[in-house]
Amino acid sequence: MKKIICFILILLILTSCSNKKLYNVVKIFDGDTIVININNKNETVRLLGIDTPESVHPNPKKNTKYGKMASLYTKKLLTGKKVSIELDVQKRDKYKRLLAYVYLNNKMVNETIIENGFAKPLTIAPNVKYTKKFTKLFQKARKNKKGLWSIGYKFK
Repeated sequence: MKKIICFILILLILTSCSNKKLYNVVKIFDGDTIVININNKNETVRLLGIDTPESVHPNPKKNTKYGKMASLYTKKLLTGKKVSIELDVQKRDKYKRLLAYVYLNNKMVNETIIENGFAKPLTIAPNVKYTKKFTKLFQKARKNKKGLWSIGYKFK
């Protein structure tokens, strides 16, 4: 009887741990901005803590081939996928975009993009939860010449 109760308790704990809501990725806007569907409403999500080169800026002079490469990387990661999100202190930016850490299969996408050399850290208080982690991943990607670093891009 004790074994059955323990088994049930473990099952309950595991179920509650993996109870994150999943959202369909509707569109990849650029390397650090996506659109997901939340409760039948499309929400633009700005990936917190990272910045990729521009690819769809209103000023065409700011758009670069490196931005297109970062966008393509994010598209390959997220097209047709379901993701979960984690919010920080500030929920929306001045453009009313949802600010979030995005997860694919329990792995943070923001982190993946930086560690593979397609973004730099972007810290805007009060959303500073992963600043140190992102900085370390950025330095490692640069040192190992990953992603955009491998073709000579220098993040500004």
